[in-house]
Amino acid sequence: SANQSQQSMTSPPIKVWILTFAIALLSLIFSKEYFTHLENEYFDLQLRNTFKKKKSVSTDPIRIVLIGSSLIHQGLNDAEEIEENLKERYNAEFSIVKIYRRGGSVSDFYRNENLANEIIAFKPQYLFIQESLITFYEEEKFTLGKRISTRALRELFQKDREKSNIIFPPNDNELQINTGDSLRLEDKIRETEGSKVVEGVMKDGLEKFLRRMTKNNIKLVAINIPYPNKLENVMDSLRNSNAYKDLVEWYKGDFGFDFLDIDIDMPFSYYFDLAHMNPKGEEIYTDWFIDQVGEQVMHFASAKNQK
Repeated sequence: SANQSQQSMTSPPIKVWILTFAIALLSLIFSKEYFTHLENEYFDLQLRNTFKKKKSVSTDPIRIVLIGSSLIHQGLNDAEEIEENLKERYNAEFSIVKIYRRGGSVSDFYRNENLANEIIAFKPQYLFIQESLITFYEEEKFTLGKRISTRALRELFQKDREKSNIIFPPNDNELQINTGDSLRLEDKIRETEGSKVVEGVMKDGLEKFLRRMTKNNIKLVAINIPYPNKLENVMDSLRNSNAYKDLVEWYKGDFGFDFLDIDIDMPFSYYFDLAHMNPKGEEIYTDWFIDQVGEQVMHFASAKNQK
């Protein structure tokens, strides 16, 4: 009986295990909602501070807004660096606002009234939008999307590196990446192939946002931020679908969109992981972007210089 008593003290009843599991599950759900709320608050704060800084510029520059996910954040230099490069290249003043949201989806942007209001108040001539943001989406996944440093990731899998097939960056910097981007290449390809063309409610909500932009004489441009070449080949196969082509025609016909597609091969050596560019990739992509801006907006600069 003493053994039975000791066993009953060390092994909680099944009801306790069920209750513990339920509490853990509820904590996960509510923590996800809480962190989403915090992320929304941070995003709005980022918006206000970024646009406030640009409004203080005394000159009358060519104004451009860039919006996208962490892909655009890692793919392009900081706004101030882009401005300096554009000024040096084209002898004109530019004011660049780069707005990004890690793991952002198209609904994170078109549902945000503050974003639309800030863009319109800034009076940009151009709005560049990450192409994949307005053309593809993935089924929502139940995940907190924990972020860890690449150094911690390397240490975590150091003993089983080859077996895990983790894509490591070439150095030990502390770039924050999403653990989901550290999937095996085969898993990432399957995930990418699961992407769907934007439609339905998303398309309706996005239409309202885009109408506000065009009514305020803002030119819309979809800009491709490529994956590493093997994954980009998968995306290209999706772009050959009739659903994608019909969506692009809708964007072009109803909103006057231009679609810019990079024609440079981007190997894995240009990336930290399976999606985000490293400094080498960022350098190549930013140079390409500056060329595209020159082709797209220099008639604004010419008209300004003639006045």
